[in-house]
Amino acid sequence: MYTRMQWLKDFNLVTEQHGIKTVQFKDGELKSITLESWDTIASTYGVKANQYHEITINETSPKLEYILKTLVISELKGRALYKFTEIVSNNHLKAKLEAQLGKWETIQELAEKIVQQQQASFRKWSDSYDFWHSLRADFNFNIDTLARYFHFDDHRSACYLKKVLAKLNLIKVQSRKTESKKATRKPRSIFSGDRINLNLIWDEVKKIRVWQQPDLITINL
Repeated sequence: MYTRMQWLKDFNLVTEQHGIKTVQFKDGELKSITLESWDTIASTYGVKANQYHEITINETSPKLEYILKTLVISELKGRALYKFTEIVSNNHLKAKLEAQLGKWETIQELAEKIVQQQQASFRKWSDSYDFWHSLRADFNFNIDTLARYFHFDDHRSACYLKKVLAKLNLIKVQSRKTESKKATRKPRSIFSGDRINLNLIWDEVKKIRVWQQPDLITINL
């Protein structure tokens, strides 16, 4: 308790008044807590009105910890979408995509079309294999990436987190695999020339390569 109250002070979420610590203990019991106002916190950290989530908690709600972790995954997907939007806003690339895919209503629709092309080019080994895979249109993350974001020591903790969030109906998780008899190598980025690290598995029974994509995570909040 003492440690957590100190954290609140360190992050300017509680204050000191009249030379007396706002958080006081007497005979082992908490005497008083004064919290900073939302306006003061928002001003301190430069948070604008559209840059925060409003969370309603009731008797049947999942633990706040799991709601916050779900929102972290949502934020990560949003950042990936933003980066993708910047890349495809290039006029030359946009024109090429329109010629290949036709018009699209939303950036999410464009991303889904590109992922479909990635899967098809892997399955059939088209000449545009490198081109499609150079576009980061999949806004999902493998367990190693999630483990790094959440500072887990073991990727199994990320697997467990996904199971818990899915059980609480905070997210929906869908496994994705694409098989190919023609794929012979990992793609190379048309922008940097570096090899793109797809998770490819050799199926000894079927004698085919399997592209294990990151699980598709749908946020239910």
